[in-house]
Amino acid sequence: DSDGDGVSDDEEARLGLDPESADTDGDGYDDGEELAANSDATDPTHYPYIGGWAIDACRTDVVATGNAVGSVTADFSLLDQHGQQVRLHDFCGREVLMVTSAMWCGPCQAEAPELQHWYDTYEAQGFIVITLLGEDEYGNAPDQADLMAWATAYGLKHPVLSDSGWGVSNRWPGNYIPTMHLLAAGATV
Repeated sequence: DSDGDGVSDDEEARLGLDPESADTDGDGYDDGEELAANSDATDPTHYPYIGGWAIDACRTDVVATGNAVGSVTADFSLLDQHGQQVRLHDFCGREVLMVTSAMWCGPCQAEAPELQHWYDTYEAQGFIVITLLGEDEYGNAPDQADLMAWATAYGLKHPVLSDSGWGVSNRWPGNYIPTMHLLAAGATV
């Protein structure tokens, strides 16, 4: 382990990592830390989540087939409340409750604390909630400050993502707010 990142030189060579650099992709995380977290040590945009959400090892094995019930939905990458890009397929080993919301939506505001309760109750069983905020209180795309304000206001510890233009939420028909879509392990609708 020439670079002291916790990964042997042979293993780094096998994985395409630089055995002379503890941080091959220059993202601020040692290769060993990234490998232990199932993140991609060769991709500077993929590293452990600040929010503490574990990345599942199956993330690269998921193949999208569509958005109908029984299909595997496509991956996405959206900004979270911590300023990171969160990818759906990183949670491939869990049941994911996707919640479409807007900051101006009264029913969305009312359900937010309940969503956190569900997350707290079932997280240990492989469940995660992802809130997709499509608009801020003025109908604009939410920025990181909006996402953090929403998470803080309702005590949310799960990912809160900016779904500008409802790009992800519109994958499924009948998308009103609030709306919930449940994905089984493997991102199956």
